[in-house]
Amino acid sequence: MRVVDCVDECSQSNVVIVRPSGASSNRIWIGGVLDDVTVDALCEWIAGGATAAMPSNIESRVFLRGERHSDAPAEPTPVELRVSR
Repeated sequence: MRVVDCVDECSQSNVVIVRPSGASSNRIWIGGVLDDVTVDALCEWIAGGATAAMPSNIESRVFLRGERHSDAPAEPTPVELRVSR
């Protein structure tokens, strides 16, 4: 785990970038990680290697890096994910 000050996605607020086990370049960008329920679900999923099905409350927060602008709606845009095992 690495903690950084900025990932240049300010409009998403509290962004977590996950690289599932065994994936060398597939990164999953998750925004709006603000409440305990979301943090707990994310931690549990990551602790399992992030290879199982993503919890729905996490999946709804996934976005593609750079797709949003400051004038975009506040909700992250869900995207289809394919996690290699």
